[in-house]
Amino acid sequence: MELTSPERTSVNIGDTVNKHQAIVPQLLAAHALTGYDTVGSYFGVGKVKAVKVLKAGYKLDSMGQPEAQQKTVILEATQFIAACYGEKAGPDDSMSDIRYRHWISRMGRKTAASVHQLKSLPPTSEALVENVKRAHFQACIWRAALTGEAPDMDPLENGWVLDDDFGGLIPVTLPPQTEIAPAAVMKLIQCRCSTETSCSTERCGCVASQISCSAFCHCQAEIRTCQNKWTLLRQRIEDANDSDENESDAEVDRDD
Repeated sequence: MELTSPERTSVNIGDTVNKHQAIVPQLLAAHALTGYDTVGSYFGVGKVKAVKVLKAGYKLDSMGQPEAQQKTVILEATQFIAACYGEKAGPDDSMSDIRYRHWISRMGRKTAASVHQLKSLPPTSEALVENVKRAHFQACIWRAALTGEAPDMDPLENGWVLDDDFGGLIPVTLPPQTEIAPAAVMKLIQCRCSTETSCSTERCGCVASQISCSAFCHCQAEIRTCQNKWTLLRQRIEDANDSDENESDAEVDRDD
């Protein structure tokens, strides 16, 4: 193969596939899990890191297989993402355990003037599970691309909720009723926004922290006045789940 310009580089695809044959079956799952259009990414974890972890022997065999058990998919994903952060997860470790250990190890090497950024920590177990659901769903669609038939999977059971206002899907960042932080911590994170555009920009401490406002805030998380997008998202998710519960109750009543 001859180059058309001395400044250009050519890559032999055949040789590349042969060289990385061991990780080829894992690439779709790793690509989805570490961030795609429909799947959130992890701060500081890119595709190069994902390939290095695959080369280290970590597997994502279950992700993208519609018949796989969710517990198995989450376990493999937990071990994989932990390795992306330089941590080793045991079979009984949750992502929150990894997050805590990672924070402890990093803070031990920090001074009071250089506090470890929260966004650089691994996600909590609850947040990871929702993201893994979306990655698994996306990988299943990719793997079915050559069959001509989409997998028989419901996005509403795989990390998405229906947005009735706009008729689309929005990602579930945390399961309903999940506390973002202990109550004692939430008392320390509160905003005092009081203008007509209350909580609409990152001047709001809650928006800047990417969390919903709470009863401790000046706006009290009232939908009528609070313009925090995370508050609105939480409300939509709660409304959608309330609607599902009401429909389930109605079906039970009809059966009776």
